[in-house]
Amino acid sequence: MKELYLDDMVGLMRPGIKIPLSAIKLMRQVRALKKKNYPVPLMAVWILTYKCNFRCSHCYIEGSPESQSEELPTRDAKQLISILADAGVRGLTFSGGEPLVREDFLELVGHVKASGMEPIIMTNGALLNTKILEDLKTLGIRRLGISLDGATEETYNRIRQTDGYDLIMSNLAEAQRLGLSILLCMTIQRDNFREVNNFIDLGLKFGVARVVLRDIIPYGRAMKNNDISPVEREELLKVYYKRSKDLRDVMEVTICDAAPWLRIMLELSKEEGAILDHMRIRLMGKFMRGCPAAALFCGVSPEGNLLPCPFLLISVGNILKEGFTELWHNSEVMKNIRNQDIKGKCKICEYMEVCGGCRARAYGYVGDYLAADPGCNYAPKKGKEK
Repeated sequence: MKELYLDDMVGLMRPGIKIPLSAIKLMRQVRALKKKNYPVPLMAVWILTYKCNFRCSHCYIEGSPESQSEELPTRDAKQLISILADAGVRGLTFSGGEPLVREDFLELVGHVKASGMEPIIMTNGALLNTKILEDLKTLGIRRLGISLDGATEETYNRIRQTDGYDLIMSNLAEAQRLGLSILLCMTIQRDNFREVNNFIDLGLKFGVARVVLRDIIPYGRAMKNNDISPVEREELLKVYYKRSKDLRDVMEVTICDAAPWLRIMLELSKEEGAILDHMRIRLMGKFMRGCPAAALFCGVSPEGNLLPCPFLLISVGNILKEGFTELWHNSEVMKNIRNQDIKGKCKICEYMEVCGGCRARAYGYVGDYLAADPGCNYAPKKGKEK
């Protein structure tokens, strides 16, 4: 039976799909974790470095070739990987910055694989070549995420502040030729949100395994008027719902870091009379949440600090110095988010249990990670959702 992971569970909540038998095991595990108040996350995302070969306009950590970060040396990095694996974390995503700028990148990926965790790579794709792609395939990489962020060369160049579109297309084609499973990723922002349909079509053209739409996080360079409005986010989520449903038998289209998405899916499935979809999304949403931070998901900084999620840049302590399990269970920040001790309209919203709002967006905009999500324009109704 095929093993499934947290990113697969997002895909299992797409409208109109048939749930495979292999999903039952994962859903039972997530339900068991919730009953125990999430004793360990299923997945961690490691910001391996702040350094990057690009200066993208939406980068929340302001990555660039000049960025400085106190990265863990190889020995300590391997120790951190072992700590996460021993704690029961199932998957580790390498992110950045650009993870491939580290010379020991492949060595660390191999250590993750040897530890029993599943490594997933998120890269801008510019530093890939045939040799690296072959090495990743040999290591048994299940998912290779390539961030493109634009459906056209013009948009790509404007966001990336470079003219390397053709190189990415070439590397993407080479990864496909070698049989790697590709996630084509787009960070939604003012410069590209009207290209979402075309971006999904680009994923179809290349035959990728999944198109991943990610919401922008308002930190760093992303604070410079790059976010879309709450109304535009609502419309975007409706586009996602339709395309995801239309392509359910062709290609996966998923969305991440956009906490209101489960509410939109529940509303639309109810409007369409898709009762089974509505019940499935609602049930799974209660286990997974629209925002899985500090529950099924966490982040790790280049220095080895534990974060509630990779986009909520609040360190709760250093994993190597204080221990992962100690920080995960006893940090007040972690417990506040895990217990959904949130404020404002999110607290009284009938969708709180399946959503909870984006804690990173609340922190980025108002400086309070427990505040109502500024990116959601929904007005809660009294009483429970029917």
